[in-house]
Amino acid sequence: MYHISADKRSINSADLAYKALKKLLQTRSFKEINVTDIVKSARIGRATFYRCFDSIEDILRYRCDQAYIQCGNYLLQILLNDEIHSIDETFILPFLNYWDANSEIIELIIQCGHENFINTAFVAMIESLRKVYPEVDIPNYNYFIAMRSALATAVLIEWVKSGKDLTPQALSSLYINQRLIDMELLNQSLTYVNSK
Repeated sequence: MYHISADKRSINSADLAYKALKKLLQTRSFKEINVTDIVKSARIGRATFYRCFDSIEDILRYRCDQAYIQCGNYLLQILLNDEIHSIDETFILPFLNYWDANSEIIELIIQCGHENFINTAFVAMIESLRKVYPEVDIPNYNYFIAMRSALATAVLIEWVKSGKDLTPQALSSLYINQRLIDMELLNQSLTYVNSK
């Protein structure tokens, strides 16, 4: 777990640890990096590291959570400031636009093999957005959050792994049209089976 207070020194120490980890990952695998490497590269004390983090993984968790807080704020601003036309314009397109410009932490988490941090941060983001609108009732909320987080996280991870080879608009269209694609695949399968 991480323990970053609102104190500027604590935030600065966490940022230095993140920058050190990022730099070390350019020449070593995540498994080869230890706390001594981080504190030496960050020029922070070992005690400072442990005041902020319990483990090196916590550096990634913290940075991912911070990025998702910013993503949630961005999505909320889109919702509050723009005319709402469709689901792609209120969630998936802004979500992809945000990560198109801010994917560094996602790339590092994938490189380190801790993709589960992304899903956890996504769920926390949705929970914080839900608190903004407590009167909104979402039927079967546990399934809603499970499906939304699984799909959005899987799409984001695959997109980043693929070098963001599609534009956010193209990927948003693919995401929204998935049901139509499923129906087309079903029709093709049935045609093939019936032709035999």
